[in-house]
Order: sequence, then structure tokens, then C-alpha cells
Amino acid sequence: MTRRIIEPFQLASAQSLAANFQSSPTNIQHLDKIAYKVTTSGVTDNTGTFGVQVRDNGLSLNGVPGDWIDLSFDSVPTLNDTDGDFYIEATVVATEARLTFAAAGGTPDGTARILVSGTQIGG
Repeated sequence: MTRRIIEPFQLASAQSLAANFQSSPTNIQHLDKIAYKVTTSGVTDNTGTFGVQVRDNGLSLNGVPGDWIDLSFDSVPTLNDTDGDFYIEATVVATEARLTFAAAGGTPDGTARILVSGTQIGG
């Protein structure tokens, strides 16, 4: 059985945490699991939450990509006025995924290094 794996790939080396953002989409077609590793630096007074959105291409009319859908997590990865490392993993069946950040308060500061990886669990 051959398993498809996305080796860790850097989406951003210093993504600003000063405002909301969405990462570039990652093609996860034929993968079962997607994972993001976020390492923040320079955060002293900034809060917000990280999330993952997915969509399917070609499932809507005329082959136009579908809308982005927020995934739900039991524990929401939260930036809370200090640097941190976050590992966000989701088992999904979709075509594309992207990381999101919703700024919630404080003085916007800091940056994030963002890595993405994925794997095919089944054959």
C-alpha cells in the first residue's frame, strides 16, 4: 500500500499577527489528515484564535470552487499575550485547506512561522 505524504512545507516565515489573515490554500486532495504547526514570536500584548477552513473545488455549479467552511475543534488554539507553539490537526475529506487567524484584542504585535503537512491514512 502506498501512502501519500506532504512533508512539512513552510507557508510563512514571519506572518504578521497584527490583523486577521488566511494562509494560502493547500491542495489536500487524496489526503485524510492535514496539520499546521504555528510558532509565534514577538508577541507581548496580542490575543486571537487560529482555525482551519476547508472547501471542495468543482462540487458547486459550473466547477466554481465551493465556499470556505470553518472546522470545529474541541479546543480552540488561542494566542494569549505571549509567544507559543500550536499544533492544529484535522482529519478531513476536502480539496483545499487553509489556516486562519482572527485577532481579538490587545496591541497587534508579533509574527508567526507556519508549516503545513499532511498524510493519507487509508490506501
